[in-house]
Amino acid sequence: MLLDRIDIQVEVDSVPVSEIRGADASESSAAVRERVSQAREIQAKRYEGTKVHCNAQLDNRGIETYCRMAKDAENLLHKAVERMNLSMRAYHRVMKVARTVADLRGAKDVGVADVAEAIQFRELDQKYWGA
Repeated sequence: MLLDRIDIQVEVDSVPVSEIRGADASESSAAVRERVSQAREIQAKRYEGTKVHCNAQLDNRGIETYCRMAKDAENLLHKAVERMNLSMRAYHRVMKVARTVADLRGAKDVGVADVAEAIQFRELDQKYWGA
């Protein structure tokens, strides 16, 4: 299935014209850029001396080594795999995205919130193929 090969799948609604110039309480682009730069530095240090430069490049062995998570986070992922009928490819992609989410918040370990956010990025799997 093609969707299995896409790490992040999110449907985005158009913004109503009335909200385009409204007050924006979201994070600034500069702040996001800084968090992404810090996450890339974390990944560069983590993979120093390997052929891997970022989480997206991890193979299955690398995923098992670098994307370890707490038992409760792992349980959440397993439940999502069952409920959403995710393939093993999708399972591994969720793990890599969860590792990236943890990196973006500067966390050493992948937690439940990281896995939950990564699962949300698989919404098209659930919408078109899930129960």
